[in-house]
Amino acid sequence: MSKSRRIVALILALACVLSLFSVMASAKKASAPAIKLEVTTDKNCTNTLGRIAVTVTATNVSKKDVKNVVITSGDSKGLVTKKPTQKNVLITNPDAPDLQKQDSLTTCLKPGGKITYKYFVYLGYDYSTRRIPESVHMMMYTQHKMLGLTYFKTLDIKSGSAVMASGNLYFGDVSTKLVVKAFYNISNADYDAIAYVAPVSEGDED
Repeated sequence: MSKSRRIVALILALACVLSLFSVMASAKKASAPAIKLEVTTDKNCTNTLGRIAVTVTATNVSKKDVKNVVITSGDSKGLVTKKPTQKNVLITNPDAPDLQKQDSLTTCLKPGGKITYKYFVYLGYDYSTRRIPESVHMMMYTQHKMLGLTYFKTLDIKSGSAVMASGNLYFGDVSTKLVVKAFYNISNADYDAIAYVAPVSEGDED
């Protein structure tokens, strides 16, 4: 092979390598989540009838507006909370007056914008069956009735993107799982189906 041909071959090889690096960098950049999700709890364990405070913060870490943001704890296992206002999937604070739609959801997060919620979780009555003594179970049943506690409902969203944070919480010897998801850039149809339902009052049935 002549010297000129070797030089051309080397240039083509370098071009291919550079192209590969460029594609990989673009893919990595494209896959970077636009939302940073932080979940903290005041403790990781409590007694069977206790409660654990959860604080969730979602931050737009991208340089663009993030549209149609919804936050849910619907995939949590063994945990209950007071009945929120919107289909029991959005993060609310059960110990404060019910949040309105515009407080529980947001259509847009500006770069650097944040949503923060605090709420409480308890051990689920049905989930704890056969895991705790019957006497404690009856007290838990009374607690659930008195506080109006209910399981989170799942939320199925197929559009947009999502980030998730999860971890185990313990009530006595019973292990539960807290799951928090932040959906963003979901379709207007999916967002509207969640945002514009009639609020649920404490007297309503599931």
